[in-house]
Amino acid sequence: MERTIIPLCAVSAVVAAMAPHAVNAQSSRATPQPPAPSRPQPQVVAESDLAKLPSRVAEMRGRILDAAKSGDIEKLRIALERNETPPAIVRGGKGDLVEQLRGKSFDRDGRDVMARLVNLLDAPYAHINPGKPQEMYVWPAFAEMMWEQLGPSDWVSLYRVVPANVIKESLERRRYLGDRIGLGADGTWHYFLTGE
Repeated sequence: MERTIIPLCAVSAVVAAMAPHAVNAQSSRATPQPPAPSRPQPQVVAESDLAKLPSRVAEMRGRILDAAKSGDIEKLRIALERNETPPAIVRGGKGDLVEQLRGKSFDRDGRDVMARLVNLLDAPYAHINPGKPQEMYVWPAFAEMMWEQLGPSDWVSLYRVVPANVIKESLERRRYLGDRIGLGADGTWHYFLTGE
C-alpha cells in the first residue's frame, strides 16, 4: 500500500503531536512551534512492496543484504566499492570504507553494524523526489516521515530498527537521528549514515 507523507523536517507540530511519547513533555500548548518551511518540501512516498523497486536498486539492496547476513564485514567491500563515488559512511570520512564501518561497530568485527544494515533494509522504504535528478530510495521510511501520522503498527516497525533512546532524542530534537541508507534510482549506494 502506497502513502504520500510530508517530510519530518516540514512538521510544525510534531513535538506537540507526540507529547505523550516525549520525555518531559508537560503540555502540547506549552510546546514552542517551529517556523513554517520557507519553500515547498519534496514529496515523499513510503512503500513496503519490494516489487516496486527498480531492478538496479533491488540488486544493490540484495548485494548489501547478502554480504551483511554472511557475518563477514569484508564481504561488504564489493558493494561498497561498486560505485565510482563511494558511499558516505561517516560525514567527511576518508580512507578504507570497511574500516569506516568497523569504526561504527561496538565489536570491531562489524557484526552489530551488519545486523543494523539487515534490519534497515527489511524495513519499509521511502521513495523521495520521484522522477527528479535527486530521486532516492531511503531505508527506513521513518527517516523521511512525519511521525505524528504513524499508527500503532508503524511505531512497532520503528522500534524494530531504531533504539528507544534514539527515538526519544529524535522527538526532543525534532529530527531523525537514527541510521539511514540511501540508494539512487540507478542502484548507486550513496550513504549509510547515522544521526544525520
